[in-house]
Amino acid sequence: MAEAKTKIEKELTPLITQKNVDFLGYLHSRWQDEREYEDFADYSKQMQKMVSPIKTLAFIKASKRPFGFTFRIISLNQHIRINVTNKDISWRTSPD
Repeated sequence: MAEAKTKIEKELTPLITQKNVDFLGYLHSRWQDEREYEDFADYSKQMQKMVSPIKTLAFIKASKRPFGFTFRIISLNQHIRINVTNKDISWRTSPD
């Protein structure tokens, strides 16, 4: 189990940068304020842009509730879910 977690964390390193964490926090905050007026597809595109340059990852989908996105670590065939709240940003393995 610990070995699998280490492999996952290694693959997440290029994605979980301070710049991306700050940007996800910004997107979440903005969505909370503007969701009645803005198209979520624009937010999804921004999340996809964070993942797409990393060739070992494949974007799957974004979601409003919980706010965040799911992607796949290609080499491990493992889905990861990133959740963003007012308090933190977390990740977990995901069956979907």
